[in-house]
Amino acid sequence: MWCVVGDAHMLFRSLRRIMQLPPETRMFTCHDYLPEGRSDYRWESTVGDQLKDNMRAGHLPPPESNGISYLKIPLNVYDGHAALIIEGTSQRTTLRDARREMKMVMSLQEISDRMEIQQLMIDYSTAIDARCFDDLDDVFIPDAFIDYSALGGAKGSYPEIKEYLKTGLAGFPNYYHMISNADIKLDGDTASSRTICFNPLEIELADGTRQVMFLGLWYVDRHVRTPHGWRIAERREVACYDYNVPGSLAEISAPR
Repeated sequence: MWCVVGDAHMLFRSLRRIMQLPPETRMFTCHDYLPEGRSDYRWESTVGDQLKDNMRAGHLPPPESNGISYLKIPLNVYDGHAALIIEGTSQRTTLRDARREMKMVMSLQEISDRMEIQQLMIDYSTAIDARCFDDLDDVFIPDAFIDYSALGGAKGSYPEIKEYLKTGLAGFPNYYHMISNADIKLDGDTASSRTICFNPLEIELADGTRQVMFLGLWYVDRHVRTPHGWRIAERREVACYDYNVPGSLAEISAPR
C-alpha cells in the first residue's frame, strides 16, 4: 500500500511505480469529492482504469517539429487580456507577449533539469547541516571551485573546501541553511543559478556563553550535467548582510 506524500520528487517516483503495476491492481483513494452529477462515492479504482481515464491514457503528447513533447496549459487573464496555448499554436495578447514566446511552457526535459538542480541545492544544505560532508561528493564535481570569501570564509578547490568545512564548522554547535528563490538558467548541458540563503549560526564565545548570528547571502553557481546527474562546478557566495556577529567575520572565518 502506498501513501503518496512528500516532495515533488517522491510524488513523481511513487506514481510512476504505481502505474507500472499490473492493470488489475486495486487502488483505494483517500478522498472522493463528489463531482456534479454523481451521488455515489467511489473509493476504489484500478491501475488500468487510471491509465484509461487519465489525460492521454498515461502517454505523452506527440512530439512537435523540434522533436520535443510539451504539456501546454491554457492561460486566462480575467482583465480582458488573454494568452491561449493550444496544440502547437499560440494566440496571445499582452501579458508581455505571453512571457516572450511563452517561455513558461517548458519541455519535460527542462522541468526535470530544473527540479534536479533545485534538489542539488537542497542536498548541499542537508549535507552541511547534518555534518555528512562526504555526501557533498554527490553535489560537486571533483575539481569544482568554491569561494566563501565574501563572508570571511575560505576559497579553493572542492577537496580543500570539504576539509575546511569539516574542521571549521566543528566550532559552531548549531546552524542551518534555509534556501529559496532559485533563479535557474539552463543552457544545454550547463546551467547557472542564483539562490538566496538565510544562515543562522550559534557561536561559543570565550566567556562560555553562546550567541546566535545571522548571515544573508546568495549562492551564485555554475552547474554541469554529468553521467551521474547535475553537479555544481563552481560556487561563489555574494554577501547581503550580517547581524549580531561578534567581532569581525574575518576573525571568525565561519564557513557557510
